[in-house]
Amino acid sequence: MAISFSIAHPDPAIRPALQEKIDNLTKPKGSLGRLETLALQIGLIQQTLSPELRHPQNIVFAADHGIVEEGVSIAPKEVTWQQVCHFTHPQGTGGVNFLCRQHGFTLKVVDAGVDFDLPRDRGIIDLKVGRGTRNFLHGPAMTEDEMEQCLAGGAKVVRQCFDEGSNILSFGEMGIGNTSPSSIWMSLFTGIPLAECVGAGSGLDSAGIRHKYEILQKAVDNYAGDGSPRDLIRWFGGFEMVMAIGAMLQAAELKMVILVDGFIMTNCMLAASKLYPEVLDYAVFGHCGDESGHKKVLDALGAQPLLNLGLRLGEGTGAICAYPIVQSAVHMINEMDDFRSASITKYFYAMRLLAALTFFTRLPFWRIREIPAEHFKRVVPLWPVAGWLTGLVMALVLWLCSQVMPLTLAWILALVARLLLTGALHEDGLADFIDGFGGGTSRERTLSIMKDSHIGTYGVIGLIVYFMIMLQLPVVISRDTLCLVVLCGDCWAKCCAAQLINFLPYARTEETAKNKTVYARMTLPELLICFFFGLAPAIVLCFALDWLPTSFLWLLLVPDGVMLLLAWLMKRRIAGYTGDCCGATFLLCELSFYLSVLFAFPFWS
Repeated sequence: MAISFSIAHPDPAIRPALQEKIDNLTKPKGSLGRLETLALQIGLIQQTLSPELRHPQNIVFAADHGIVEEGVSIAPKEVTWQQVCHFTHPQGTGGVNFLCRQHGFTLKVVDAGVDFDLPRDRGIIDLKVGRGTRNFLHGPAMTEDEMEQCLAGGAKVVRQCFDEGSNILSFGEMGIGNTSPSSIWMSLFTGIPLAECVGAGSGLDSAGIRHKYEILQKAVDNYAGDGSPRDLIRWFGGFEMVMAIGAMLQAAELKMVILVDGFIMTNCMLAASKLYPEVLDYAVFGHCGDESGHKKVLDALGAQPLLNLGLRLGEGTGAICAYPIVQSAVHMINEMDDFRSASITKYFYAMRLLAALTFFTRLPFWRIREIPAEHFKRVVPLWPVAGWLTGLVMALVLWLCSQVMPLTLAWILALVARLLLTGALHEDGLADFIDGFGGGTSRERTLSIMKDSHIGTYGVIGLIVYFMIMLQLPVVISRDTLCLVVLCGDCWAKCCAAQLINFLPYARTEETAKNKTVYARMTLPELLICFFFGLAPAIVLCFALDWLPTSFLWLLLVPDGVMLLLAWLMKRRIAGYTGDCCGATFLLCELSFYLSVLFAFPFWS
């Protein structure tokens, strides 16, 4: 009866919580690169927000290969048993031994089919299926029963490790000639031409590689099986390789982390994935080795190896070398503080403030410091702070110019100053918004018009009406009062526009956004920060000037009402907001604030 495994993809339900924890660690999002994706993968495997690595073990499966008779390896098959003896020497003199000692791995050596009577007093696990496989040039390397023995043997060793407390394993191999079956598996399972899969192995020269390829191609041509993954594994595989497949599948069933070593073990993982595709979710690929074809098989698997050190020894050495990186990922998610409790919150908000000022103005704030892209997504609570700057510039230009020229002309220069300061960012958004909502007959058409960089007729008319209304302000309001109103209106209007982000989803995808940025919704603390900076100028100035009329609340509620009306319109028409919608909302809320001042001015004077 064929052995079977019950392997499931890790439950994705925990993914959002894991990603949120990783993203909120005290670092810019994504700045720890591969460590972050590793931590996410291990958290998914273990189904916990606090993963851990326990009792790492490296299992080396050893066996001989009948294909060695055809001269496909420069090394004689006797090297297999000699190396096994090095691994199990009391001093541990093999290549894998010092790495196991260095990184705290327990080493297990399994005799899967070595053509030698190995000493049993050295702790070698005896699961010998035979004294090497048959020569697959002339027929299958093993029988169905032998294949089942190998799969069951690998699974048995892994269960033993699991019972000993391990939750992470690496696998290695020792078998002269095993790059040959690996090359054939790689070609047959990926479709890559065999010539691109065959390499030097233990040190063949160009003539040796050519001979090796010719033998392997002939073996493939002689293949007479049914073409199924199981049959291809059985026909060309080695005992140690099939045993490693069984071990990998059992480890995945037990939800253990699998560290994948070099060319041989990567092809074993490839073969395992043809039997149970879910096994790949549990695999961490340790390195890209120097064996020809290793990078190509990794690419075929969509794998991202952790290291590239030019290794080609096997034995699990590359996987063990990668283990400290996996450890670092686990330490990262467990030991780093998060922004909610860390003292560097001030730095975090400083970067957001720089991002807000860089985005809303054309001043060279970007020269102060390079700003990571993710900070632009979380600038919304600080929009009113940018309003402080633009409002102060307008008020200052208005006050200075009015000393030497008529107030209306000074007001025009103040508007021009803001246009230059912001690069007409908001006005461009208003024009595109009016064009889209005026000329669009469907959601897709509206979004398409707004994305067009040209201003249409509706946009031109809208801007003319907007500026005509703005030019009426200095006719009715005195200079000093207008300076104060400009500062208050700019900050509060940006606060109103910021609320739009929490009411509606983004109407486009991030990839199609004009500035490739989708703003993150504000949390409750961030919303309070936004209201504080939006209201602070008005409150401070009103108290300072004994300026608390009954109409003050009205002046704040009208712009917020305009924002809600616009949000309703956007939801109906495009089912969300865009950057142009934000710019239009700001200007229309600001305009409604000024119009409220016009109607309420008798109470203020």
